[in-house]
Amino acid sequence: MKKLFVALVTLGITAGITTAQEIPNRPARPPHMQQRIQRNAGDPVLQQLNLSASQKEQLKKEQEKALEKVLTPEQKKKLKELRNEQERRKETAAQKRDANLKEKLGLTEGQLTKLKTLQKEFSEKMQIVRQDVTQTVQQQRDRTRELLSQQQKALKELLNTEQLEKYRKMMREKMRPPQRETKRTEQREGMYNPQSESMRPNGEI
Repeated sequence: MKKLFVALVTLGITAGITTAQEIPNRPARPPHMQQRIQRNAGDPVLQQLNLSASQKEQLKKEQEKALEKVLTPEQKKKLKELRNEQERRKETAAQKRDANLKEKLGLTEGQLTKLKTLQKEFSEKMQIVRQDVTQTVQQQRDRTRELLSQQQKALKELLNTEQLEKYRKMMREKMRPPQRETKRTEQREGMYNPQSESMRPNGEI
C-alpha cells in the first residue's frame, strides 16, 4: 500500500504538469477566486485519477490503517480530540449559518431545508465542473451557465420575490472579494485609485 500512495502522488504531479501544458491559454483567476477553488478542490491526486467513490473510500480506510500503525497512543488520542473538535466547530458554524439565513430571508423550516438541499447539490455539481480537466474553458463556462440557470429556476419556485432578492444580495456580498485583496490586486495592475473611495456612498466597493 505504501507503493500505491507513492504512485498516487507521482501520478498526481505528472497529471498536473500535463494539464497545465494542454491548456496554455486558460486565463488567470483573481486571487480570491483561486483561494475559494483551492478550499473546495479536495485532493488533487484523486481528482486527476478520477477515482470512484468506492476507491476513495478504500484509500481512506488504508490511510486510517497506516495511521493506526505509525502513531503512538498519545498521538492517536490527540488526533481523535482534534477531529472531534473540528466536527463540533463545523456543526456550530452550520447552525449559525442556517439561523442567519432563516432570519434574514424570513424562511419557514420547509423552505430552509429545501434551500440547503439546493445549495448542496449546486455546490457538488460546480465542484465536478471545476475538477473536470478534460473540458476546455469555454465548455466549463457553458456548463456553469447551464447550472446557474437551473439553480435560478429552482430558487424562483422556492422563494417569493422579496426572499429571492434578499438571497441574491447575500450571495453577491458573499462572492465579493475582500476590500484589502481588491486593493492589492488593483495596485499590482496599476488600476487602484485611492481617491475613488471617497466617491462611494456608505463605503461600498
